[in-house]
Amino acid sequence: MTDSEFRERLSGKKCGNYLFFGEETYLKRYWLEMTRKTFAKEDDAFDHVVLSTDNGLGALADAIMSPPFMSEYKLIELHEVDYSSISSEKIDTLLSAGTASAEMGNAVIVLYTETNEFDPGSLPKKPSAVYRKLTEVFEPVFFQKVTSGRLAAWLSKHFAHERIIAEPREIDEMIGICGESMQVLANETDKLCSYLHSLGRDRLTGADIEFVCSRGIGEDDFALSNAILSRNRTNAFGAVREMKSRHVEPVIALSGISRVCCDLYGISLLMDSGVSKAAIAAKTKMHPYKVGLYMDAVKRWGKDRIKDSVRMCAEADASVKGFSGNYEPIEWLMSKIFLEN
Repeated sequence: MTDSEFRERLSGKKCGNYLFFGEETYLKRYWLEMTRKTFAKEDDAFDHVVLSTDNGLGALADAIMSPPFMSEYKLIELHEVDYSSISSEKIDTLLSAGTASAEMGNAVIVLYTETNEFDPGSLPKKPSAVYRKLTEVFEPVFFQKVTSGRLAAWLSKHFAHERIIAEPREIDEMIGICGESMQVLANETDKLCSYLHSLGRDRLTGADIEFVCSRGIGEDDFALSNAILSRNRTNAFGAVREMKSRHVEPVIALSGISRVCCDLYGISLLMDSGVSKAAIAAKTKMHPYKVGLYMDAVKRWGKDRIKDSVRMCAEADASVKGFSGNYEPIEWLMSKIFLEN
């Protein structure tokens, strides 16, 4: 199923079990949010259940057994499961929950996967074993990388929505500078629109793109952030190697690492003060789900290690600045951050 076909499912409010996978993170997140708006009420902790890691599979079975309490539908999301190493018993638990959900008729389960968590195999001819098994019960929704033509049209609509005139030449230049990740382009477009609005202008120029947009950002930045949060050394070093191979400036790579570490430290201090998840979301302006991921990460890392990481980020920053292409401080930093006790 494509994202366009999934749109039709949502427009008809058709319940079901879905497997979200594919490289286009922006579309995955967008359609997950649309699923929430379709089937869940805001701040409904009873009928909108968000679970993470494969340790939450027992909770999934419990959640699906209870009917909707305050809403017409029940929405259950499962995140952060490593399907490359999941046991057959846990697969069976997923399939049983999906079967029970289908029998209820008013429930929706979304298995949300990142690219490093789920390998679908070579579709359509050679699907992986886990893909074949899961799709017995869960309908696959494949979020593929969009074509260049569709990407340009999407950017044009994004600018038009903000009442900014963006000619095809500027659109192509922006894609050339920022890459073809919709997530990155959406962020950079928001920056450009805010910049132009602040100046009272309504036309985008190449000079604006050069001045505002960050070069070389890609999906690796998000992969690196996720790896740090999940304390996955292998994925973290893999993301750094990929950024290095794409010649991403070290100062850009380091800024992403520093942002995650500083956010983690800030949230750890709030947690120590007894601040609730909802209050942290309000203070930090983070989405509550993202706050939950950071709170879980604080427990994995511990406040002292996070505090040390912030200090080491500052040391690496001093070494990186002024030395273009030098990844040694970042590799040193990652080795220190992931150093076992």
